[in-house]
Amino acid sequence: MLGNLEVIIGEKGSGLTSTLREKYSPLQETNKIPFIIFVHKKTFDEANEKTKKIYTDSNAQVVSSAAEMYSHINFYKIEKNKDGRVSKVSQYQQIFIDGIHNFGDLSVIALLDSAAYHGKKVVAAGNLTPKDSGFPYPIMPALIAKADNVTVLSKNENLEIITGCMFSSKSQKLARKLNDLKSKNYNVLAFKHALDVERFKEKETFIRGQSNDPYGFEAHPVSKVEEIEEFIRNYNKKKIDCIGIDEINFFQEKELLRADMPEEIYNLVCCQKSQKNQNFNYLSPYEIIERDGKKEVYFKKPKIQSLIEKLVKEGVKVIVSGLDTDYRGEPWEWFTLFCMESTINKSTAQCSEEGCLNPATRTMRLTYDSNSKNYKKSEYNEERVQVGTNIEFQQHIYTSKCREHHCIEYPGDSYIFNPKIVYPF
Repeated sequence: MLGNLEVIIGEKGSGLTSTLREKYSPLQETNKIPFIIFVHKKTFDEANEKTKKIYTDSNAQVVSSAAEMYSHINFYKIEKNKDGRVSKVSQYQQIFIDGIHNFGDLSVIALLDSAAYHGKKVVAAGNLTPKDSGFPYPIMPALIAKADNVTVLSKNENLEIITGCMFSSKSQKLARKLNDLKSKNYNVLAFKHALDVERFKEKETFIRGQSNDPYGFEAHPVSKVEEIEEFIRNYNKKKIDCIGIDEINFFQEKELLRADMPEEIYNLVCCQKSQKNQNFNYLSPYEIIERDGKKEVYFKKPKIQSLIEKLVKEGVKVIVSGLDTDYRGEPWEWFTLFCMESTINKSTAQCSEEGCLNPATRTMRLTYDSNSKNYKKSEYNEERVQVGTNIEFQQHIYTSKCREHHCIEYPGDSYIFNPKIVYPF
């Protein structure tokens, strides 16, 4: 069975708990599909008496770490099939989590991702940031990036995000939206990262889907955020109504910001530092630097996000498109943008595995092996950005896969990052 990871996001009071309850209530009524509900201890403690009763009546498990959650999920029952053979069957096929933002343990991301890779349906609900703070909860950006689909309850129509795996029509959707706005007399500007020019020379100044797509939108190739800022400064035509940015995942420049952040964010980040297993700290949008025996927490903010925040604040509609994860299934640097109020469209392709009809949410890279004269799956530790297409006779070929068929080579100690074995089910 194909697993799935869904994240429901919104502000406090936006109906997260009730939306999550709508997901599992039908299962309670039919009692046919085994499922389990978790709620973070902080979320439970802060809930009103009515909500606490709902949790209690639903037999929700109150937890505060990945280890506690895993001890409940990794429970098997013994069944006999028609032939009399005995087999282990996972007790729970669906998993629901409320208050996911309150987990400081980043291995929770790996746990839920692994559960989805093992065929379980996972639905997690949480807030993006403490109210009006601008600082995302540490677990949320990577969790949203790895999710197969996202439900947004608190939307900002001035920021649209189109994301997903390769060949899921992200650029095509962006071009169509920009053309639609232009036809309504909006003054629209578009930019694309210059690295994309290396893939299709004929697409150099256009945002399109495939190379033969007749519909496109003229875009300005740029390599840095500063080039976009300079272009906007020197733009002497009428007011800009909308800006589109394609291949946003290639804008990887970050700046470390040390500002007054909410105490709960500081404590959650420091919790990551104190975890015995720190293998997943790379998923955090924060960095801890110790000076004179004191911990200083910095926000690793993408420069492209600072520009987008400024544009949205000025009333400019911004639409961006880009990959949510790389060929390894890991988030790109722009993932904190998911925690801005926006509409998020997770695009899917069709799995390229022969005979598979599942939706593809992952990008897989194949690398040409000169010894075998054939393509093999790429290794985890290879260089992250390698320009390629789905056209053969290149050094690198990219394709789209579902969770079941997405795979890479995990040499040496990097097996810890393999979602199919890091948490055995």
